[in-house]
Amino acid sequence: MEDLFKNIYSISKNQKIIDENIIINLLKSLVDYYSLNEYVESINITNYKDNNLANYNINKKTININFQKMILYIINNLPENINEPKIKFLLVNLQILKILLHELEHVNQERKIRLNNDLETKIYLRVQDWEYAIKDKNLDYYNRILYNINPMERQANIVSIKKILKFIGLTDNIKIKNYFKNDYLFTIIKNYNIETSKYPLILYFNKYPYLREMKSLIYKTNHIFDQDLRGELGLKLSIKEYNNLKYKD
Repeated sequence: MEDLFKNIYSISKNQKIIDENIIINLLKSLVDYYSLNEYVESINITNYKDNNLANYNINKKTININFQKMILYIINNLPENINEPKIKFLLVNLQILKILLHELEHVNQERKIRLNNDLETKIYLRVQDWEYAIKDKNLDYYNRILYNINPMERQANIVSIKKILKFIGLTDNIKIKNYFKNDYLFTIIKNYNIETSKYPLILYFNKYPYLREMKSLIYKTNHIFDQDLRGELGLKLSIKEYNNLKYKD
């Protein structure tokens, strides 16, 4: 993994953006590294205007990367305070890596569902059932409201940022480090309101017809999951745990 990051850093130093072939090779290397080969049979580069930046198709075991849309989205959302060309290229390429790691976390979630029957996978299955049910009734509502508080999307976002931060030490640029630290902070505290005991996962299941049963599962997580996993999934946290995650270095 360290070699992978060094390769990205070298490409960025030459003021280049990772191209389609490099993305495919990166994903293949990451699939091997995380032993996910059984769950990824193909990697496709697409250029659909109305598609997601990337997605993992569970049934086809395919990762799709919407290359042009992804690059445009990243470039159009670069922070204004990063002006140095080499740093811009590094940030763009790390954002690409973050998206790839996000999709691989979805693959990992599917692996857990297939291999385990623990509390985490039971929550995954409830999340998926509710996602599919809402999408069938009102896709626009899911995309506008529920997507951003979907616990599995939240976990994929947080895990991918954590992995980026592990390797960010190879660059001494403080702007890059601060960018991803702020990204982590924004993502980890999003939709939490400790004072009113509101937390992301319960917001996601707000209209769930089996909410009482879901709350019973959530209660069990307090005794089984550590604060990191509960933070990733948007489960209930104490004030101390919330601050531990919020100010985690």
